[in-house]
Amino acid sequence: MDTVARMVACGVLRREIEYLAAKNGWRLDDARFLDASLHADLGALETAVTGALGGGTTGEPTLLVYGDCHPHIDRFADRGGAVRLAAENCVEALLGPDRYREEARAGAYFLLEAWADGWDEAMAHNFGGNEEVIREVFQDRGRYLLCLRTPVSGDYAAAAENASRQTGLPIRWLDVGLDRLERLLADGLLRAQGTP
Repeated sequence: MDTVARMVACGVLRREIEYLAAKNGWRLDDARFLDASLHADLGALETAVTGALGGGTTGEPTLLVYGDCHPHIDRFADRGGAVRLAAENCVEALLGPDRYREEARAGAYFLLEAWADGWDEAMAHNFGGNEEVIREVFQDRGRYLLCLRTPVSGDYAAAAENASRQTGLPIRWLDVGLDRLERLLADGLLRAQGTP
C-alpha cells in the first residue's frame, strides 16, 4: 500500500496501530496520536481533533481513527477532509459489534492499557479523585471491568487493580487479537486514498 500521509488517532490504540503499520508496510509519515484521556472532556476532544485535522487545508488523504467518541465526530472528519474508521469505538474495533454489545449489556466497563495507565488523572479530572463518588458512579452502571489484552499490550495488571479498587468492580481479563482492527485500518486507509 502506498503511503497515507496523515493519520489522526486516539492514543489508546497507538501500540496496536504502530504494530500493524510495521507488519503491513504502511508508511504513516504523519501519524498523530492524541491523548487517550480526551474523552473525559468533549470540548478538549473537539479542540484536539479539529486542530490535528487542520481544517482540511493540507489536501492530503487523512484517516481519523476515532469512533463515535464525540457527537459531532463525523462533522469534524468532513470539515477536516478525513475518512473516519468504520467502528463505533476503539473497543468495538477490537471486539467486533456483537461481542462488544454483549459485554456492554452484561455491565462491562472496558479498560485498555492506556486508559488504565491514565486512570488516576482521569478520575481526578472527572470526580476530584473522590473514591466514594467514583464507586457510586461506576457501580450504578457497571458490574465489572473488562480489561482487554492485545498481542502488544504491556503488563498493566497493577493499574487495572488500582481501577478495580477505586470502583469496587471486579476485573475480568480478555485476550483479543488484532485481525478486526487490521481490516478496519486497511479499509480506512484505502478509503482515505480514494480507493473503493
